[in-house]
Amino acid sequence: MFDSSPSAPSAPSAPSASAPSASAPSPLRMYEDIALLSLHDEKGNFQGAMHAHALAGAVITELVLLGRLRITPGKRKQTFLEVADPTPIGDPVLDGVVERIAGARRRGQAATWVGRLAAQRKPSLREGAALALVDRGLLVREEGRVLGIFRRVRYPMTDGGPEAALIERLRMALDDEAPVPEDPRSAIILALSQSAGILGHVFEKSYLRSRKERLAMLAKLDGVPGATREAIKAAQAAVMAATMAATVAATS
Repeated sequence: MFDSSPSAPSAPSAPSASAPSASAPSPLRMYEDIALLSLHDEKGNFQGAMHAHALAGAVITELVLLGRLRITPGKRKQTFLEVADPTPIGDPVLDGVVERIAGARRRGQAATWVGRLAAQRKPSLREGAALALVDRGLLVREEGRVLGIFRRVRYPMTDGGPEAALIERLRMALDDEAPVPEDPRSAIILALSQSAGILGHVFEKSYLRSRKERLAMLAKLDGVPGATREAIKAAQAAVMAATMAATVAATS
């Protein structure tokens, strides 16, 4: 998606500003942020060759931050992704990933799980992410047929406010010169989106070229906790491996 540049009267019984309203929507998850950036506003299709890997990386990163997953050391300097706390979060996408990792017969490294989740079908991560945004009222699900034969599902946008706010936060992180970003989540989303080829669908290429050094600095993920940084690096490594595999297959 491309960048685009009356309050109610108070009452004595109204809740204080520090107490959120029960009806207020919860903040978007990082995988929902990635999905918003990946989806074309009008066409409703996903963009970015490796968007599924970015979604998988965002899910794993979120679960590490929430304490549901952890990265543990193994032999020969290997690390493995394991379930730390199986307590349901109430998010079908996140809870589904925890259940799958908990039920696996063998441990897997974080990069391995990024690849597995990116390739997951029925339901795919991108479908789960899109439906989460449909439930929030940001997208609408449209199903049809191509040439009257092939099933096609699209998710055009109905409310562009949250995505516009997200892009503004990302631009602020890119324009900032602080070594450690004030908003680590923006740095995480930028790192995942950049490795998956999503940012070129969000910002003008000339702007990204002008912020090349800043992107490289943010990709170091300074200020991001170690386990979270490792999960993101795993997603970036999985994207690189998938890209190389696709290149070899295309030239062989």
